[in-house]
Amino acid sequence: MNRKKIVAGLISMSFVGIVYWNIAEHDTNTVTQAGNQSNAVSEEKNNLPNINPKEIYGTVESQSIWAFDPSIPENLFTAGAASIVQLKVLTIGEAEILPKTENFYTQEPHTPIEVEIVDTISGIPLSGEKTVYMKGGEIRISKLIKHLDKGSIDKIRFNKLSQKVKDSKFISYTSDHRYKMKTGKEYTVILMPQTESIFTVMGSGYGIFDIEKDKSGKKIYKNVLTGKDSPLKF
Repeated sequence: MNRKKIVAGLISMSFVGIVYWNIAEHDTNTVTQAGNQSNAVSEEKNNLPNINPKEIYGTVESQSIWAFDPSIPENLFTAGAASIVQLKVLTIGEAEILPKTENFYTQEPHTPIEVEIVDTISGIPLSGEKTVYMKGGEIRISKLIKHLDKGSIDKIRFNKLSQKVKDSKFISYTSDHRYKMKTGKEYTVILMPQTESIFTVMGSGYGIFDIEKDKSGKKIYKNVLTGKDSPLKF
């Protein structure tokens, strides 16, 4: 297996196998081809909604270097801009590249999640049904290619794939802080409006909380990654 390394300042970035790397700010991405090998598919991928593990052509594993501690909810919340809401997950879709706007642009796929806002805990009030987006997920190769330059497409050898493979296979984007919400379940989530219609989950799993109750019936918000409680009243 070929291995390439790029060193930028104090950050070492390793790329394994036939790779495509899309290095966002503060991120190190590793892409590994999975093909049809079932043993290359992680336990997380076995739980993908409506996607057979054999349809995962490759994975992108991202490790973030944070400028702040994301396990502290206050660090993910921007007063006067963000919202902390209790919501119910209605449906989860395939990942997509969000449209570029004047104030928002990312090359990383985001998963669209249709939700119903149940209550606003802190921040700007939200209500009704909305689409929120979480970084990562499974994107069809045919959709991903539309956002790649020719050099990247040739380097990954996507140009060697048949149209059938491009339309039926996925690239899975994951990270150590990714969390997969479940359809029909309620969560409390820290949301940031990027545009009037695009709301992103801050910090992926660090911005998602299970809803529990103590002996007195008071709600407790427990982070899905750290297990830490927070009142989420900022």
